[in-house]
Amino acid sequence: MIALLTAALVSGAALAAGPPVPPSFDVSGGVTLADEDTLDVRVDLLNRGGDSAAVAVTGELAGRYDAATIAAVDAGDTASAHLRFPRGVERPGVYPVVLRLDYAPRVALPGAAVAESRRAFLLLNLGASASPAVRLTVPGVSLRDRVLLPVTLESADAAAHRVRVRVLGPRGLNAERARDEVEVPAAGRATVEVPLLRGSVPRGSPQGVLVVAEALDGPVARTSTATTIVEVEADPAWMPSLRIPLAVVGVLLLVAAGLIEWRRLSPRGPSASESAPERAP
Repeated sequence: MIALLTAALVSGAALAAGPPVPPSFDVSGGVTLADEDTLDVRVDLLNRGGDSAAVAVTGELAGRYDAATIAAVDAGDTASAHLRFPRGVERPGVYPVVLRLDYAPRVALPGAAVAESRRAFLLLNLGASASPAVRLTVPGVSLRDRVLLPVTLESADAAAHRVRVRVLGPRGLNAERARDEVEVPAAGRATVEVPLLRGSVPRGSPQGVLVVAEALDGPVARTSTATTIVEVEADPAWMPSLRIPLAVVGVLLLVAAGLIEWRRLSPRGPSASESAPERAP
């Protein structure tokens, strides 16, 4: 049995109340067999925000990657991308298709980032249904350049589990380690701290982060997911506020220096002694 269980978008900020607004997508999808050995995963994007330019959709399933591009999505419209993955998996069960959406408004919005990046996911039931093996608790954190994100895991069925944990951010916000393997006891909790590093994400912005935990034990694959918000702190330095005034002063100084140099090098008119007529003796 192959079925789509759920889909979700990890959003870093609520949609703005009034126009203009950036694109904002609801994610859903479906899965079919493209052929005997290939899954066709359809990713549907419903745009509840403003008009979007092209959307790049990158997906990963069980270590295999595929990508597709949607030309554009108008406000209120739904468009779809198709990703292909090998059908074979190690065990039947529930697998995540981890997605990253990269897009930009059709028309640049004043004061907004030119490009946006968001995480999303689909859960696929491949051959067997299975409830999550663990429960995840992930708090929100503030990030300047590097921060530890605590991920707490607790058994959901009173059995011990070995779990692979992945923390996935948008483009420009990266986990220092690609994955962690955690031993979760039958009773009690286990916590792993995952370092997050700020790359190109803009300062002073909220960013959505997706956490995926996959149980590595047992005959059936079982997946848990959680989302949180990372608040990227504003630039702490005072110099950035002076960048524009300093740039203006610099331009004015360059213009003044150019004028002085031009006046120095420009030919002058004849001197008074040269222009006065000679008198006859």
